[in-house]
Amino acid sequence: MESVIGVIGNVVLPYAVLSALAMLLVEFFARVISLRESVLQSAIRHMLADESGEGFAGRIYSHPLIKSLSAPDRKPAYIPARLFATALVDEVHNLAEETNDERNPRASIGGIDSGFARSVRNLVHGELRQALMAQTRNMGNGNEAIVIQKWYDDVMDQASGTYRWKTVQILTCVAFVIVFLTNFDAIRITNHIADRALIERVIEAKTKAIASTDTSTSGALSSNTDQLASLKDLAMPIGWSGEQYSGAWSVMKLIGLLTSVLAVIIGAPFVFDSLNRFMVVRFTVKPYESQ
Repeated sequence: MESVIGVIGNVVLPYAVLSALAMLLVEFFARVISLRESVLQSAIRHMLADESGEGFAGRIYSHPLIKSLSAPDRKPAYIPARLFATALVDEVHNLAEETNDERNPRASIGGIDSGFARSVRNLVHGELRQALMAQTRNMGNGNEAIVIQKWYDDVMDQASGTYRWKTVQILTCVAFVIVFLTNFDAIRITNHIADRALIERVIEAKTKAIASTDTSTSGALSSNTDQLASLKDLAMPIGWSGEQYSGAWSVMKLIGLLTSVLAVIIGAPFVFDSLNRFMVVRFTVKPYESQ
C-alpha cells in the first residue's frame, strides 16, 4: 500500500499537475488568439459558401440574435443551433425581400408551396441556394429551422474536430516548453524513485538488524533512523541543477524528456475534463457550462 501511495505521490500527481497546467495554458492561448471564434467563423463561412465573410455569413453575424452572443470587439465563441437556424431563415427572407425577384412568385420545392422555398430561389449565392434547396426539398412548410439546425450540428461536428486538432498542436508546443524548462525527465525520475525505494529498504533492514542484535547501540540506531527520515524528505529531481553529464547523457536525456512530453499530451485532456466535472476551468464556455 505504501508503494502504491509513493507511486501516486511521486509520479502520477506531478504529471497530473503538469497536464492541468498545460491545458490551462492552452485555454489561455486559445482565448488570446480567439481560436474558438476563428474556427467557428471559418466553419460558418464555408457552410454558407462565403469564404470572405462579406456575403451571407456576414449577414448572419450581423443579425441581432447572433450579435447578442458577442462580447465587445469579439465574435461569439459558440452559437446555439436554434439561434443560428432562426437567424439564417430570417436573413433568407430579408434577402429575398431586398432583391424583390418576381420571376418565380409561386416557386415551390418538392410540390410544397413554401414561403421559405420562394425566398431560397431568390438567393444570389448559387452554392448556398443549392445547399438549402437540397436540405429543405422534402420538408413541410415551417420546418425549415429544424432541418437547418441538423445541418448546422453536422457542420459543428466537423468544426469540433478542427478545433481539437489545433489545440493538440498548441498543447504539443506547451508541453515541450514546460517539460524542457523544468527538466521533467521521465527516466531520471524513474531512476530516482527506484534508487530511493532500494535505499529505504536497505536502511530499514539495517535498522531492524541493529535493534534486534544489540540493544546497546542506540547511537547507531538513532543515526540510521535520522538517515531514513532525511531520505524520505528527499526532493524530486526536477530542474537542471544536479545533472550528471556523461557520454550517453544527451541521448537518454532526450528520450526521458520526450517521454514526459508524450505523457503530458496524453494526460492533459483527461485531467482537464476531470476538473471540468467539478468546476468550469475553461476561459470560454458554452452557456450551460456556466450555470
